[in-house]
Amino acid sequence: MDTEPYSRILKGPQVPSSLMQHALWFSRATRKIYQIGGWWSASNIDNPGFKQLTEIPEAELWEFDVVKKEWTRPTDLVIKNRGKLQRPGAAAYCDTSSVNRSYLFQGYVEQRSDKECIDYAEWSEYKCTPQLSTNPSRLR
Repeated sequence: MDTEPYSRILKGPQVPSSLMQHALWFSRATRKIYQIGGWWSASNIDNPGFKQLTEIPEAELWEFDVVKKEWTRPTDLVIKNRGKLQRPGAAAYCDTSSVNRSYLFQGYVEQRSDKECIDYAEWSEYKCTPQLSTNPSRLR
């Protein structure tokens, strides 16, 4: 079976891989794939990626360079939002290369999204998140 133009993207141990409802999106402007959002699974404690509530790390944005075939934390993006970077699930993501911006719309955080949400009731208490806009500064 021919799988071109598809290929497999492996994540190293430093890149969060056990997130539920996170998103990947491709930016034509940067030729990179970005990962943001999602929350840590509570359904399988035998999964090597499982995190206890007290071990959930801060939200991060990751990028995959399709040319170099490597994952890194972006250092040249300008992130504009209302507060700290959230890890929303079920959000909508898009890249608008004509205006040199990417957007994340809404989504929500819950108990396993962030340490500040530990006191939320599991599976029943959520908070909607604000819009996030990124602008790859290296393109200007």
